[in-house]
Amino acid sequence: HMAEVEVIEKSQVDKAVRALVAYVQKTKGKEMSLLNENEVLSLQIAVKKIPQASVKPKRIPLPYTLHVPGEAGICLITKDKKEKVKALLKERSVDGVTKVLPIEKLRREFKSFEARIRLVDMYDLFLTDDRIYHRVPQYIGKKFYLRKKRPHPVNLRAKDLAKEISRARDATYLYLGRGPCSAVPVGHTGMPSDHIIHNVRHAVSVAVRKIPRGWKNIQSIHLKTTSSIALPLFNSLPEEPKLLGEITRTEDKGETVTMETEGNVDMAAEEYSSRDSSLLLSVETKSKRSRKSKE
Repeated sequence: HMAEVEVIEKSQVDKAVRALVAYVQKTKGKEMSLLNENEVLSLQIAVKKIPQASVKPKRIPLPYTLHVPGEAGICLITKDKKEKVKALLKERSVDGVTKVLPIEKLRREFKSFEARIRLVDMYDLFLTDDRIYHRVPQYIGKKFYLRKKRPHPVNLRAKDLAKEISRARDATYLYLGRGPCSAVPVGHTGMPSDHIIHNVRHAVSVAVRKIPRGWKNIQSIHLKTTSSIALPLFNSLPEEPKLLGEITRTEDKGETVTMETEGNVDMAAEEYSSRDSSLLLSVETKSKRSRKSKE
């Protein structure tokens, strides 16, 4: 287990965070301060070999929460009826849940695109009873994912429910197995840069430990905001022999080697091994259109 400090220098994180915060302030300064809106900073972690998909995300506690208690609006999506859940929260002295939204109501009343946009804008954080976690995505739509507000699971049967809710609020989440890239929110532009830097370094070390094979399986780690390009924090160049081995294996099954990302970038294996991955990852989030026009 390599020491994290050697892998990613603190100065590298420092530079990336300050550059992104400055970029956002410069490009969005006026309109954002009016709207009181912050942009989320996320780590983009690319793996070499995609692990098996886990049903629930890996929770990563953060030194500095993205959701200040008492300030953040929290919506809890529940399996049980509203009255029952509200009574439970009261009985267990849980404060901080702004809205209890039963999944049936979510299904009935938030069918339209407009209603879903209203909902996503209304709260800062969405949590969901882990018993219905798998059902929620079909009722919320893409905007939740684009705004980095996908609902995270909580155990409403926990002995210490107040602690379970506050832990869920003060953490970030790593979703594995849905593709080679995972986005992990680690801060927003309304936070002091030092807090973001602290979160980045902590989240990297915990995330790598939660990924099968750890650093050996990390292709690259970048940091970006919703609107910026991705700044590299770590890059591993592909090891030629292993890559070639993987190619022949996959070709036996009559498949071609592609690297699927959110932007759906397909790369020929030779191109992949001969070019720096930071180059590829910086274009990975660009729209599909620019790729198609070149083909």
